[in-house]
Amino acid sequence: MDRQKLADEWDDGISPAVAGLAGLAEPYGVALDYSAQSLRALEHVITTLFHQPEDFFTDDDRPVVRALIAYIGLTLTHLTTGHWDWDNQPGFAEHAQPTLTDTALLERITTTYWGWDHNPAGTPAGIPLAVPGDGLDLHPVSPLHLLFATVIDKPTNAGPLAQTFTAWSQKVTTPPPPGVVGIDLLTSPPPSPVLDDWLADRQRDFPQWATRYPGNWDFTPESIDRLTDLIHHHTPTLEAINDPANTDLLAGACWYLGEMLRRSRPSRWVFRDYLTKPGDPDLAEYEVQSNDDRDVTSPFRLFRLGITKGQPKARGYYDRWAAKS
Repeated sequence: MDRQKLADEWDDGISPAVAGLAGLAEPYGVALDYSAQSLRALEHVITTLFHQPEDFFTDDDRPVVRALIAYIGLTLTHLTTGHWDWDNQPGFAEHAQPTLTDTALLERITTTYWGWDHNPAGTPAGIPLAVPGDGLDLHPVSPLHLLFATVIDKPTNAGPLAQTFTAWSQKVTTPPPPGVVGIDLLTSPPPSPVLDDWLADRQRDFPQWATRYPGNWDFTPESIDRLTDLIHHHTPTLEAINDPANTDLLAGACWYLGEMLRRSRPSRWVFRDYLTKPGDPDLAEYEVQSNDDRDVTSPFRLFRLGITKGQPKARGYYDRWAAKS
């Protein structure tokens, strides 16, 4: 497997690793917000958990070490609009920055696998590198080597992590956006003709739908309770709500709830057909996503959750959604 594919495999595993690290860091009061302060605080956590370089090689601590590598590199690449690389070339441990000089330590780095468990590539040699954005006159660094340098230096003030962030930030003229796509932020699906057609059909049909299913459909929060009662009356079971025979009712209901969500907070409809599971109706593919890309929901799944859990989930979710406007 070539370097790019190895880097992609590494990148794919970062999100759950950083999520796990957030739980570890929370008791120490560390917020993983991709800031210099977070790296400085992590230096304290690192030197508390790891007292010498050898501690990074224990099997029990390997998941923590990988998560730290992921977050450190992610913070630097996010700062500079950079990317990940995977260096598996001969001498990668010796060539990586910051430089480590202990021959025995370099040998152990070279012979240790630093990727994720269940890697399709097996256990390839090499280490992940954080590569800065183009044109900044900065060089890639090894977050792993930064970890070793932190434990070796045992900083009482800003250590290798914070110093590297500061050096990189001095080359950046535009502050990075808040959050990272795929971790803090949702991906934004491309425009979809399927979605456009569905929305146009639903809007055009809504007056007739409201006649077929009479009620006070005035787009008030209270109407969601009436809508939920309607759904529970006509589709009281999981089998019924998944039954294509009830598509007419549910299509109108999903559009109505989705429009309420969209109007209550800056949001938009999106189409994701790759998340549906066998047995899911097509209605599950239509979602509402906040414009800040931090929240997304499927009206159909909210209705179905209300059926399976026996609770009116839709109204509670709407209230929480609207409160973020």
